Amino acid sequence: MKQILWPAIRLMNQLKMVYKFALISVLFLLPILALGYSLVSQLYTDIRTVEHELEGVEVVGQATNLYRMALDYRDYRATAKLRGIGRLEQASLDLRIRVKNALAELETLPMGFDTNGDLRKQLAELQASWKTIVEEDVNQMSLAPQLVYFETFLAKVETFVTSAMQLSGISLDASREMQFLVSLSGGHLLPSANLISRARGAAIFALVEGRMSFDVSDLVNEIYDRASTISIAAHSQLEVTLNASPLIRQRLGAQAEDFTATLLKVRNHLQEHVVSPMVLEMP
Repeated sequence: MKQILWPAIRLMNQLKMVYKFALISVLFLLPILALGYSLVSQLYTDIRTVEHELEGVEVVGQATNLYRMALDYRDYRATAKLRGIGRLEQASLDLRIRVKNALAELETLPMGFDTNGDLRKQLAELQASWKTIVEEDVNQMSLAPQLVYFETFLAKVETFVTSAMQLSGISLDASREMQFLVSLSGGHLLPSANLISRARGAAIFALVEGRMSFDVSDLVNEIYDRASTISIAAHSQLEVTLNASPLIRQRLGAQAEDFTATLLKVRNHLQEHVVSPMVLEMP
């Protein structure tokens, strides 16, 4: 040990007192500086992570609004295109403008987390897909294919939402509460919204027709079955999510009950007012 320390001892013996104190101060200061740098670097990383998640929340919120408007457009445009109903035609054209504006607003949002430009590319594909739908405006001649015609765009919006959560770090958040909420959002809320919207589209068409054709009946029965399946799965996931944190239950408990009840109400309403009656009447 003495041989190892001998060079340092020799150096200290040769130095004057003032230099000895200076050297000792530097030796103590170096690890403090290294620790301080590490702390500042970690704080900066944490701040950037929070900033990226906040940007992601804003992007996801806007994309979710876009998704909802696209669902509305599909439901109104399907019957307007198939049957030329004036009020539905105007409502769908108004929604077309709103979807276009929502896409433009998405483009202006900050996406500092999108370092490789992957999300920007998806947004460009979204805009191109919407432009194609608007320009072609195809008449599929029957309701089920007409609704399916818009599914490509809706699927791209769902993918965009998922990608925004992943790239911004929202879906990678370490908290259990966030993991449950992300799973609930992507796995149940968006598919449920799509299903409820399809039920509305089928009901609008059936009311306009005044009767239930075979293809519409098959579509409604499919929606009815899926509503039951999704309701069971969503209820289980909601219970897990609400039990994950008292804060989540306090803030989202009422909305969660409304969500599961809405699926069952849609299913029962379809059975009572669309599936069972032989002839539908305008209210």
